[in-house]
This record gives sequence, C-alpha cells and structure tokens, in this order.
Amino acid sequence: MGVKLKIKIKWERILGLIIISAALFYFYEHMVSVTSVDAFVNADVRNVYAPLFGHLKTNDLKPGQSFKRDELLFEVNNQYIGGVWIYSDYYNLQYRIGLLEMEIAEDQISVKKYEDDLERNEKLREVGGVAEETVKEIRYKLNVLNSGIESKKSQLSYLKESFQKLAAQLELYKKAIVHAPVNGVVWSVYRKDGEYVEAGSIVLQIIDKDNIWVDAFFDEKEAKYLSPGYVVTVIDDVHHKEWQGKISFSRPGQFLKDQHAPNDGVARPKRKEEKGLIAVRIEPIWTKVFSSKEFYGYGEKVTVKIQKYPFGRHE
Repeated sequence: MGVKLKIKIKWERILGLIIISAALFYFYEHMVSVTSVDAFVNADVRNVYAPLFGHLKTNDLKPGQSFKRDELLFEVNNQYIGGVWIYSDYYNLQYRIGLLEMEIAEDQISVKKYEDDLERNEKLREVGGVAEETVKEIRYKLNVLNSGIESKKSQLSYLKESFQKLAAQLELYKKAIVHAPVNGVVWSVYRKDGEYVEAGSIVLQIIDKDNIWVDAFFDEKEAKYLSPGYVVTVIDDVHHKEWQGKISFSRPGQFLKDQHAPNDGVARPKRKEEKGLIAVRIEPIWTKVFSSKEFYGYGEKVTVKIQKYPFGRHE
C-alpha cells in the first residue's frame, strides 16, 4: 500500500512538472516572443530572354548551376539572316556606294579632259585663236563638275558611314551572346540546347544571390513589435537552420483569406478563420545560410520570431 502511494505521488509530481513546463513554454512563446503566422524565403528572380531569333547554344544549362555577373550564359545563332529586312538594306547601300564611286571616277576623268581643254584654249586666246567667251564657258563647266564631285564625295562618305553601322547591326542579327545579369544560380530553364527560339522569348531564370529576403506575416495585433530595424530570429525547421535578420519595413492590410471562400466579388462577413495580417520584410543578411545547391533558400517555408519588449532590441 505504501509503495503504491509513493508511485502515485511520483507520477503526480511528474505530471505537475509537465504542466508547469507546458505553461512556461506557452508563456515564452506567447508572452515573451511573437511568432509569424506564415513566412518564406523570397528572392529577386531575373528572367533572361533571347535577344534575337535563332538556335540556342546553352552547353546544357541546368537548374542549380552557379554563375558570376557577366559570365557567359548562352548564345543565339541565326542562320537565316537573309530573311531579315536589314539584309536588303545592306545590299542596297552596298550597290549605291559602288554606283557613286563609279560616277565620281568618271567625273574625275572628265575633269582632267576639261583641264586640258582649258589650258589649250587659254593659250589660243592669247594669240587670238579663240574668243574669251569660249574660255569662260570651259572654266564654268569645269567648276560645275568639280562642285558635283565634292557633293558626291560628301554623299559617299555618308553612305559608307551608314553602311558600317548597318553592317554592325547585321552582325548582331547573326549572333548574340548573353551574359549573366547578376551573381546567382539558375532557377529554371525553359529552352534546350539547339532549340529554335523567337526574339524576346524567355530562356531561363536566375536567382540573384545578393538580393534574398524573407517575407513574413504577423497577426495585426502584434503591430507594435514590427517596427523597422527590429531584430528577429528566422528558423528553418526542415534544414535545422537558424539565423538573425532585421525588419526592413512592414505593410498593414494584408489578409490570409479562407481558401474555400468563393471568389465572386460578393461582400461577405469576415470569417473566423480569416485573420488580419501585417506583411513584414526581413533584410537579406543571411546569404551564406543557404548554398547555391539549395537555391539560396528561395521558396523555403520558415518561422520568424521576435522578442517582445523589454526583451527585444533594435539595431
């Protein structure tokens, strides 16, 4: 009888300790700290597009590959440049340049002929062999011809400059090299190596490793603990990671809506499961927490905890 009584008292003590521990845990969780309703790691995901139409050379890009800014991502090669409008303009300019050069050459031959005629007639005028009007007419035609040559040379210079610019543009239509816009890791690949792509079509997405943050949502009643600069703790239970961050800004008026409520635009009373939330952005100061193989944590669900005053602190 005495042994049973001792065992009963022992279990009552253990049960009491469990209840006290649970109460202390509840007190810590709800009285000492504030916990997010929902939170996840977010990032700046850049879309990378094909600058022209053609065939891709990607060297088998795959999600998870890391790249440094300005490192080669892929090439686009256009083997059908003849179908581009700029191609006809290119040959049209080339033809006009050749024609103008030929005209200038012919005019220069005529100039030499008029110069010889002018020199001969000036000598004849001195001995009275030709009239002064004849010499003036030859000199006038020579001046007109020289003026025309100078005008054509100016036009030729302009056409050659236009031709060079067009040739440079034509090279851009033949081949384009695309570099990484940021330091990061490939998130998704939409096109395969050797595939034909249209200009402006998305080829891949890359996560900017230098622009990672956490978006967290808190109950609106905790607004006073969500001021910018407040230090928080971010917890990833799945990967057993924990780090500190800092509130960048908070934005009220966000709501977690009942997923089963019909989206028909009809006003309805707020349901019990629909809570007013405040969106909070946590500054990205943890780029080394996740590796590139983990996509820097992008999309990972986490928990954000904030210590209440007087336990909390600002940076």
